[in-house]
Amino acid sequence: MSATTTVAALAELARAAARTLTVATGAERAAALNDIADEIESRSAEILAANKVDIDRGIAEGMHPQLQDRLLLTAERVKGIASGARQVAALEDP
Repeated sequence: MSATTTVAALAELARAAARTLTVATGAERAAALNDIADEIESRSAEILAANKVDIDRGIAEGMHPQLQDRLLLTAERVKGIASGARQVAALEDP
């Protein structure tokens, strides 16, 4: 599958998810965000391994060191991403 095809497929999935979220209750959206945070934490080793592959490829292809740093995930950064999802889930639903 080409990168373009992959991106198009992911975009369509995102559109479908957005349609679902428009009719979800605030509690359902919060639960989904908490589930996402749980999944991020439970798959952090997999996420970090995939990020290492991406960073190594970037280094080999001459990616600028500042961009490497911005894209580099650490265990702390992954925890922060999960924490951010939980913080959004805790916000009052408008």
